[in-house]
Amino acid sequence: MSFDDFIANLTPGVRKNIQTVSNVNRTVYKTPLVGLNWALDGGFLAGGFVTVYGGSGSSKSTLMLQCVALWQTQGYTCGIIDAEGTVTKQHAESLGVDVSRLIYSGDKGIRQAADTAVAWLEAGIDVVIVDTISDLIPAPFIDKDGTVKEFDGNQQIGASAKSIAAMTRMIHYTCKKNQLVIYVSQTTTEINTTYTRQIPSGGKKVEFDSSQMLQLTASRATTQQLKSKEDGSAIGREVTAVVMKNKGGPEYRTAKYNLYYGDGLRGIDKAYELVEVGCQQNVIQGTTWLSWNDIKVQGKENFARQIRDNPALMDALYADVEMALDGVVVDGITEDA
Repeated sequence: MSFDDFIANLTPGVRKNIQTVSNVNRTVYKTPLVGLNWALDGGFLAGGFVTVYGGSGSSKSTLMLQCVALWQTQGYTCGIIDAEGTVTKQHAESLGVDVSRLIYSGDKGIRQAADTAVAWLEAGIDVVIVDTISDLIPAPFIDKDGTVKEFDGNQQIGASAKSIAAMTRMIHYTCKKNQLVIYVSQTTTEINTTYTRQIPSGGKKVEFDSSQMLQLTASRATTQQLKSKEDGSAIGREVTAVVMKNKGGPEYRTAKYNLYYGDGLRGIDKAYELVEVGCQQNVIQGTTWLSWNDIKVQGKENFARQIRDNPALMDALYADVEMALDGVVVDGITEDA
């Protein structure tokens, strides 16, 4: 049967409600990091939910807040369900967030978080971040009036996974193709008879239904911290991001960036990451002395400092590096099998 014959055989009511994939356009939310966007094949894919997971100190919350800062400048409305209770006005502002426009909820129960997320999505919010699902209390542990049940009543196997699964179904039903929900999760270990692997908490439903899964890893060992050149104190750490699942593009791509918490720097260093990728792509020429357009400085740190102080230069370099990355795989930004 031809396509036109099939359409003609449909009843008017059914025909009115169908469309072809040519009309399905999903929003892609870019991150502030050019290498991470390449790894994700553009950015975070809207229309469902994404899971970002990792161990302690792997920049999960910081990455989310810096993404929010970028998305706000693009006109998107963002909300965060702060189950950890760690979001502060001062920290968010230091990362560039317009705190007067970031919607906030401190829900700590899965039922309450689900109701909040659904209400926000129905009202038309663009991005909802749940940070973290690992800290949300399962529905059976809380009475309908919001009080926590006594400890003896909290011994239910699989209660967290079942509640997270219910929340996920509600979000999937409510989420429109231009909306994005991000689950932030702590890493847990899955132990099998022949191997172990690091997975997000929350049960299998989180893995199965995520459009994308991004794993962040960073060492907290003192010897592996980034050190100040002045006094040798620890000021940051290197983070590795691996795309463990991607329904919108290739999987197992890797990106790296630096997370700082001292020496005058705060959060993820977008400028240095851009310089690193620019050098890998030969957009920035040289080894010791680096040059691009009219800029010629010694060393990556000095180059990063110069563009960090000039947003117009950073935007121009970002555009050049992004063009170079289109369809290119290079050392340092790998596509591991």
